[in-house]
Amino acid sequence: MHRVRNAKLQRWIAVWGILGLSVLYSGCSKPGVDYAPVSGRITIDGAAIEGARIVLVPDQQVAEGAQPVASGTTDADGRFVLKTLTPEKELVDGAVVGPNRATVATQIVELNDRGAERVIRKEMLGPEYTNGGKLSVDVPAAGLDALELNLQGK
Repeated sequence: MHRVRNAKLQRWIAVWGILGLSVLYSGCSKPGVDYAPVSGRITIDGAAIEGARIVLVPDQQVAEGAQPVASGTTDADGRFVLKTLTPEKELVDGAVVGPNRATVATQIVELNDRGAERVIRKEMLGPEYTNGGKLSVDVPAAGLDALELNLQGK
């Protein structure tokens, strides 16, 4: 059986997930962590991209231990809806209200039954998008329902 994954971002999310386990032993969210719905569209050089992964992480620490991580995957029209894994291990719609660092990656890797990887689609974006630093998203309390990320390919 084959599964399609965006390996780099999924590994990154896994690291955050492992860090999130520490929340079970170290405490709860700080009071006042608010989440708001976020959806939008990603294009690369003007074209919609299917299967791109977007991840938002708050700029500032908003919880004890692991931080909430919002993520989503684009459909054929480049549209996405974010969901957040909270420090309490709940899945909620949207992202943390306030400034967030964003990353977007497009590489798709297929894994076979033995775990060997085969690149299905090479990364179309440079490290300024995939490693963070270039993109930031300020999530208002009312949320974002039309976030447009018009990115430039490599």
